Amino acid sequence: MGTFSARSVQLRARKLSTVQRLRRFLSNGAVQVCEWYAPTTQALLLAGGSGGQVRLIMDSTKVNGGQRLIMVSVGYRRRRVPLAWTWARGARGHCTTQVQVKLLRYVQGLLPLGVQVSVVGDCEYGNSLFIEYMDHWGLAYALRQPGDHLVMSKGDGQWQRIENLPLTISETQWWGRVVLTRASAYPVNLILYWRHSEKAARYFTTSCLTLQSTLALYRRRMWIEEMFGDMKKHGFDHEASHLRHFLRLSRLTLVVCLLYVWLIALGDYVLTHALSTEVDRPDCRDLSIFRLGWDFLERRLACCDPIPPVLIPNFCSVYGR
Repeated sequence: MGTFSARSVQLRARKLSTVQRLRRFLSNGAVQVCEWYAPTTQALLLAGGSGGQVRLIMDSTKVNGGQRLIMVSVGYRRRRVPLAWTWARGARGHCTTQVQVKLLRYVQGLLPLGVQVSVVGDCEYGNSLFIEYMDHWGLAYALRQPGDHLVMSKGDGQWQRIENLPLTISETQWWGRVVLTRASAYPVNLILYWRHSEKAARYFTTSCLTLQSTLALYRRRMWIEEMFGDMKKHGFDHEASHLRHFLRLSRLTLVVCLLYVWLIALGDYVLTHALSTEVDRPDCRDLSIFRLGWDFLERRLACCDPIPPVLIPNFCSVYGR
């Protein structure tokens, strides 16, 4: 990772000297990741909540060295912007509810007052204890459920797997309040949804009152996959670092996230100031907002042109998207 990053750092120092500087930074115990990134998180939440609501996504991805990155992010122009993260051991499996609650509680403590908050997550975050915390905090949510979870409908008294509930292709069922699961029983709203173009049904627990509002909320989850792609093979190549200790990984992630937020803000500047034709097609837009910022920066550096002074993306220009 050090050699890869050294190629991109614009310094007059020799490349190997730059590598050593990066290695010393990653090993520096004085780097306080949470405290250093908190002002960025607060600024993003303040900007994101300017319209009265903040939509959060929780997801995880394997990085390397048997470590998985657990992240909370907020949506922006079909991308997710990182707010906070932690680490879990193991390349596979789910993180514990304790880790999920602690991370979400931290972000909740930085939220501006008076905003409505919604949370989206895949099956990893669909356990009943986590849902109970979100109900307690008054958060809206739309969470995927695995088919092997047990539920009990009102007046039935029998536990059965969600995937065994009667459902045909192109059908949607609203089960209202059911009890999830036998191991930790808690009442939830359950939706069974089988789109005609999909091979299997999808199951959701939600605080929303309709299928349409649940799907409209949940569809934003895929935006975080785009962000993880930007941080990996499509951008920073985070996986190529070969770092194994979570503290060094977190310091590297701090740098990556700060740079990612800045490039998203730079891409927004390119769009709002009609500069996209410098790096993209004039007739239609091909590049994501991240690639717009990345390619625009490379062009400005290569041409020795000035770089706009941006920091935080302008959420007001895309509220509701």
